Amino acid sequence: VTEKCDVYSFGVLMLELLTAWDPVEMARKGKDLVDEFVSAVQRKGVKEIIDRVLTEDDDMEEIQLFVRLALTCVAKKGEERPTMISVVEELWMLQNRGNIECEIKA
Repeated sequence: VTEKCDVYSFGVLMLELLTAWDPVEMARKGKDLVDEFVSAVQRKGVKEIIDRVLTEDDDMEEIQLFVRLALTCVAKKGEERPTMISVVEELWMLQNRGNIECEIKA
């Protein structure tokens, strides 16, 4: 087990949050959440795949950035995955970006 395995697991968690898909149930059906997500995004696009609760209030640009980060976390090759510190930094930037946009809109 390496740090890159932890990053992959965190990426899977990010995809679970985005889709509300249950990876255990998917595994019972012989499906992999990561493979299904990537395939579905290629066929339908991000907006059609993510949980509707997210698209009601959130900015699609921020969601797209979150999706890109999640996908880098679940890259097949460990060396292509970011470090967990990089992931945290990206998430902080996304959070701060959202806070700034909320202030501008208000």
